[in-house]
Amino acid sequence: MILDGDMACDLVRELVKLNGYTWEIPRDSAAIDTIRCLHRSVLNGKAPDEFEVAIIGHRFLMELFRLKQRPAQSVTRPVGYALELIDRGYRNPRLTVQELARKSGYSRYQFTRLFHHEMGTTPTRYIQMYRIRRALELMASTDLPVKQVAMETGFNGCAYFCKQFRRWTQKTPTDVREMGPQLRLDEIMVG
Repeated sequence: MILDGDMACDLVRELVKLNGYTWEIPRDSAAIDTIRCLHRSVLNGKAPDEFEVAIIGHRFLMELFRLKQRPAQSVTRPVGYALELIDRGYRNPRLTVQELARKSGYSRYQFTRLFHHEMGTTPTRYIQMYRIRRALELMASTDLPVKQVAMETGFNGCAYFCKQFRRWTQKTPTDVREMGPQLRLDEIMVG
């Protein structure tokens, strides 16, 4: 995969500066998910065109950058651990604040206060935003049906997904999908 553009080159340079030329990427990271989506598309006979490959490549680099930047955040160990759990487990509809709190060694109340203090939002809101961002990325990089996007991002059903999607983006999944190449995640999320 060849990536053109100053932004892509800058991202690669920054990643190399931070981590060297090689590093281990967790199998369940969003960066690997991006490559898996590309692989699935090719296997299904839907090879992306040059433009789509560039978008996927850029998304992959952004995910790597996000993954490698995480340790630099000034969050406590429990919140950092919770962020990792969310990153690895957002596809599971049973991922709850109670579970994150328990795994972080706090009561739900204490954990929610700590998380909100450090992240500026509640854990529930953060998980919802995270899932919607992932859904937006899937919709931009694949032609998966909305129902499958909902399932891939941890929503129990299509109707609930559509309701939450509209709440966070002020658009329906169909509206976003029709935007195609104009899709800019940072402009769509209301948060």
